Order: sequence, then structure tokens, then C-alpha cells
Amino acid sequence: MKKAVVLIASLLISTFAFPVNAADNTKSIAIIDYTFDTSRPEINGKILADVCLSITRVCTNMPTNILYSNDTAAHGTIMATVATQVNPNIKFVVIRVGNINSKTFTLSSMTPMEFDNVLIPALDWVSKNASKFNIVAVSTSMSHTSFNKSDPYCPIKKSATYGVTLQDKIVALQSIGIASMFSAGNTYDEYRASYPACIPQAIAVGATELTEPTGINPVSLKSAKGLDVDLYVLGTYTLSFTRMTGQTSPATVAFATYWAKQYVTNYNDTMTKISLGLKPAYFATTKTSLNKFIDVLN
Repeated sequence: MKKAVVLIASLLISTFAFPVNAADNTKSIAIIDYTFDTSRPEINGKILADVCLSITRVCTNMPTNILYSNDTAAHGTIMATVATQVNPNIKFVVIRVGNINSKTFTLSSMTPMEFDNVLIPALDWVSKNASKFNIVAVSTSMSHTSFNKSDPYCPIKKSATYGVTLQDKIVALQSIGIASMFSAGNTYDEYRASYPACIPQAIAVGATELTEPTGINPVSLKSAKGLDVDLYVLGTYTLSFTRMTGQTSPATVAFATYWAKQYVTNYNDTMTKISLGLKPAYFATTKTSLNKFIDVLN
């Protein structure tokens, strides 16, 4: 839409299909994250399939410490819950990736290519199962902020493990009508989205705060900005167990959910339809506005 090698010796792939009817042609999304507590009432009954792509051969819901939004175990649960706030009728596939055996796991503990090596098979799984589960969008609220000052910016490299780039998989999904949304990052960066949101074919989602009474949609100060951020979506949500304020992670899954609700025929037609609803997003640092805000709640 916009104009280092670590081998995984053995990747465990397991899928558990839930007894949820997907035969009514309702469009669904795939949510890629670290862990999900699928027992929570907010998302129970919404899940079409629970997919595990684990480096460590251990997959677990890890429901402990679920009240803490900065706990790795809670992040995927929060994303799935935000999706239900945007569309109470949404159905989704949850895809667990990364070194989710460790409660202390953070993205920074993975090398760049290891990061790609868990996302490439995740997008590949979506490609192979999209028809079965009516998937039209992928939400990945994960990013490498350390790339912001690297040279070259937004490095796109072929995985030695899979022989393709993450960009290749994003393009392949787009060719079959599936949009790939990535969080632009909570980096305060005024000029660039994080990786992989910076990949040209990815949809980079920035975040706004709550719309002001005057109708202004203020871009969150912490949200990455710049020309390669495609659009901005509300990033503030109050859930029964936590609150997120002006963050790009919930903004990303919110837009993926909105995309599924607005979906018509194919990728390009859906993008055209959504683009017609763009509104001004206000940037406080430059006191300027750009037509890049999407109101996903209306």
C-alpha cells in the first residue's frame, strides 16, 4: 500500500479447531501474537481455530497474571478482546508465535531473522487455511523498534530457513485478497514506522487518542508517524481487565476487524471502500492534519 540468520531446527505446528460455525461466509481475521487466554468470556466462542507455531515446543494459554497489560501472556488476549469491541460478531483464528515457553519473553530477545522465521510460517498457515476459515485480514501487533536507526532502514532479507522474505508472504496474501496489518510501533518516531510495518505492501497502522468533542482525531504522541504509516485508528480501549491508551497494538487489530466487516469482493475494492471514509488525523507536534484517520467504531 505504501509507495542476520537464526535457524529454527524444529518448528512445532499444531492446530485445534473450535466448534464455531464458519460456514455462514462471515469474514474472519487471524490474530498473530504471543499467547492467548482462550477461556476468557470476552473471546470464548469467537475462536475458529487455535494455532501454535512454537520454537520451544511448548504452547500454553498461560492465563496467570492476565490482569497485567504488560505481561506477555496477556497481550494476545487483549488484542482479541479489542476485536470484539469493534465488532461483537467477529470470529477469528488465534496464532501463537515465538518463544512462548518463557513468561519473560520479549520481542527484543529475538534476532531479526528469528522474528521473520516465526511470522513467515504464520502467514503461510493463513494462506493455506484462508478459505476454510474465511480469513480476509491478518493482524500482527508486533514490531522491531530497533530498526529505526539502522542502515538500511526497513531491511527486507530472505530467510535462510524458508528461502523467502516476509514481504513475499505479505504479497502472496494480498494476491488472494488478504490484507496484512502491522502495528507502526509505539516509538514516538516522527518519520518512520517500525519493521515489518514499513514493508511497502504491509498496512502500517498508527494510533490516535479518543476523538475530542470538537471532532479532532489526535494522533497519539507515542505512535510512530511518517509517510510509511498508512492510516491511524483509535488506540485507546477500556476492557474489563485492563486499559490501553493511544497504542498501536490495539489500533492494528481494530483496523483488521473493521476491514473484515467492510470487506467487499476483493482486496482492492475493500481498500477503495474504506479509503472513502478517511477523515483528518491531527498531529500535535506539527499542528497539521492528514486524511488518514479511520473511525472503526462507526
